Amino acid sequence: MNIPKDKVGHFVGGLVVALVASLIWWGGRWAGIPAPIAAAFLATGVAGCVKEYADWLDNKAVPGMHGVELLDAVATFLGAVPVVLVLWWLQR
Repeated sequence: MNIPKDKVGHFVGGLVVALVASLIWWGGRWAGIPAPIAAAFLATGVAGCVKEYADWLDNKAVPGMHGVELLDAVATFLGAVPVVLVLWWLQR
């Protein structure tokens, strides 16, 4: 399987964002809400959309500077999956 380096970069970025967000919100477990899991998914979703929006704005200033792709945002969002799986396992 040949995955473009760009998508791997987005995935790793999403993984880091999810890890940081879930560590920040780890204390939310006391309320019975899986806050670290929600934080991981929410943060990566926002990060992926913001990054692609920033690329789109860059392209308005300098056409062709960045590629703007939905799959880049999806790859960023999927970076949360390994973090969420570990969090889910820890909360069992």
